[in-house]
Amino acid sequence: MAGFVLTTAFEKGALEQVRDLLETLFACLYTNEHDPTPDDTADDYIQPVAAWYDPLPLDSWGSIVETDAGIPAVYHPVVSWEATSGDPVSIQGFFVLDSSGRLCWSFPDPDRPFLLFVGGPSYSAAPRFTLRQDPDL
Repeated sequence: MAGFVLTTAFEKGALEQVRDLLETLFACLYTNEHDPTPDDTADDYIQPVAAWYDPLPLDSWGSIVETDAGIPAVYHPVVSWEATSGDPVSIQGFFVLDSSGRLCWSFPDPDRPFLLFVGGPSYSAAPRFTLRQDPDL
């Protein structure tokens, strides 16, 4: 199972607004051998072309909790894709788009490539969004 983390800084009181924003995101797989960069756009990632594939809505985020390290975080239930037809697909990682199709963040799978094939294991991700307070705010 792969996971992804976006760490960023927010002013106090903005955490619930961030949680609401997360409800408009979609998790997507990518198949090209691409290492994410800060200048990436959604066009830098090639999604699988397969009858079984669709981006998955990330619309079930939990409440904001504090991690053992005292960092606010929001967790999403695991999302999974399973090949149900067609040729095997080599997955390099996944990325997250907002509702307008803009890239939010991406995560290369540390064990890439992951081969998705009929009768094989599914590809799962456990999304989480970690917040940290900027000490200068």
